[in-house]
Amino acid sequence: PTRRSSDLLTKEQDISLDLFHTHEIDRDLCEKGPLVSVILPCYNHEKYVARAIESVINQSYKNIEILVADDGSTDRTPEIMKRYSEYFAKEWYFEENIGGRGRFLGQQVKGKYIALMHSDDIWEEDKLAIQVEYMEKHEECGVCLTWSDCVNDEGFAQEWTTLTQSLHVRQ
Repeated sequence: PTRRSSDLLTKEQDISLDLFHTHEIDRDLCEKGPLVSVILPCYNHEKYVARAIESVINQSYKNIEILVADDGSTDRTPEIMKRYSEYFAKEWYFEENIGGRGRFLGQQVKGKYIALMHSDDIWEEDKLAIQVEYMEKHEECGVCLTWSDCVNDEGFAQEWTTLTQSLHVRQ
């Protein structure tokens, strides 16, 4: 069937907005599910990058490959990233900043799904488990988004919540 652009941002009636809080995680899927390629482009986020990486490493969904690229950071971001090298399937440290390495990383993936992680984000531990389960049960779905809470540098929630954190089917 042909999809219309208006079909992209719809929510099924049976999917609760608080699915994260009420959903039972499929532990078998977490261990044996399809490969998810997590791409993590970084630039000048020394204050946040360790927590971002740790939130990926600590996912309940385990079949992941992590691909990281530093886009010429001028702070300690590359040094901090290198502490986690054992967890990365591939890593690149560029000297020149070109304004993002997400497209480059997307060309390196092997997984069925691609999850974009920003170097100043933190994922809940079941984020990928919930998204992969949904995608596996809904093959017609090409992109799966989650809600996110925006917080300030002190960790306090801002007054808005946005729809971000996508999980894409690899084409």
